Amino acid sequence: MRLKYAMTLGMAAMVVAAACGGGQPEVAPGPDPDSIAREQARLDSIAAEQARRDSIARARQMEEERVRREREAEAERIAAMTREVRDMLAARIHFDYDRADIREGADTEVLMQKLAIMQANPGLSVQIVG
Repeated sequence: MRLKYAMTLGMAAMVVAAACGGGQPEVAPGPDPDSIAREQARLDSIAAEQARRDSIARARQMEEERVRREREAEAERIAAMTREVRDMLAARIHFDYDRADIREGADTEVLMQKLAIMQANPGLSVQIVG
């Protein structure tokens, strides 16, 4: 039994000695500081480029919106002018009964406005009915 006890004790000692290894455990090498700096610089560069592209896209959207608003405003201005010109050309000029003379005052003013419109638009045709 002593022999059995001694063998068991010897094996336990070998297992303990093998497990301890007797020296410092090996430490895996950490990342290289230069490679960390290069990777951070690469990520910073990517982020800066994305920010630049986002800024350009926002500026482009703002410019497109400004142009769209200007076009809408111009279209509305032209539509208003067209309505005004159409109304002016449709305004009637009155004559006295059995006379060819235009009445003084408002009718003369309307006729002068029609004349200005027609001079500014030589391709414009009007129908005069009496």
